[in-house]
Amino acid sequence: CILGSWSQWQLQGGCTGLKLRHREVEVQHNHCGQPCKGYLTETDKYEQDEHCKPKGKDCKFGAWGQWTVCQHKKDQSMRKRGIAQQPEEGGADCKGALEETRPCGGPADTDCHVGDWHEWTSCSAVCGKGRHTRMRYVNAEAHHGGKTCNLDLLETAECEITNCEASSDCELTQWSEWTQCDEMYVQTYRRREVIKEPEGKGKLCNASLKETLGCTPLEASDCELSDWRSWSACTASCNGGQRFRDRNVLKPPRRGGTCPKVQLRETNGCGTASCSSTGPQDCELGEW
Repeated sequence: CILGSWSQWQLQGGCTGLKLRHREVEVQHNHCGQPCKGYLTETDKYEQDEHCKPKGKDCKFGAWGQWTVCQHKKDQSMRKRGIAQQPEEGGADCKGALEETRPCGGPADTDCHVGDWHEWTSCSAVCGKGRHTRMRYVNAEAHHGGKTCNLDLLETAECEITNCEASSDCELTQWSEWTQCDEMYVQTYRRREVIKEPEGKGKLCNASLKETLGCTPLEASDCELSDWRSWSACTASCNGGQRFRDRNVLKPPRRGGTCPKVQLRETNGCGTASCSSTGPQDCELGEW
């Protein structure tokens, strides 16, 4: 698959602060090729106009005061601050605490603590000798000078499967249905899973669990136009007037389709009877 070049950036208007560009798939891949990787549309920021920028003042904190004096080790020390400037005209609010506290004696030391061992994993062998492992985790790290954990977190040991007579082969599920193809997904997939592991001397599942095929390229489609709407009312009842009718593009062309160069609006003369007794007068158009 081959992607085309990026188009020019287009501003989205208003005060969104975003610009957009796009690209298209120039060459679709076949069932042996790689699908396209990457976005077809990108957005980015751009410098907004001055009228879009907020003009208000944000809230501001004052400086922190001094910590209060501790009376004993079990006491708490505190400090405060105030609002130096309130927000104005849509400015941002102050976010944060106005008071803080800390212990006078300091936090206590905490030692590292390790949890219990987990269960042993299954033996690596389906028959005879193999190996298995078990793990444990650190439940709490050491803090403020506490003792660290100098212990093993992983153990491995020998294991043996002695009952090798009861053997059964690995079993797979049936293939799922192929996924749908459309303009977004040009690859189709199907899957299957292992429903039973081999036991004893049983055979392993030496087969793929996922398959993919390239989708058949979709046919090109031309644009579709709506039917003409009814004629509008005549702009004059005599001496010549105009009436109009229009139609819309219902569906744009896709995948190399075409759209004929046709009119989407028509005009026609009407009310040609003369308003006076001097006889009829033809319509005259001015310069563009």
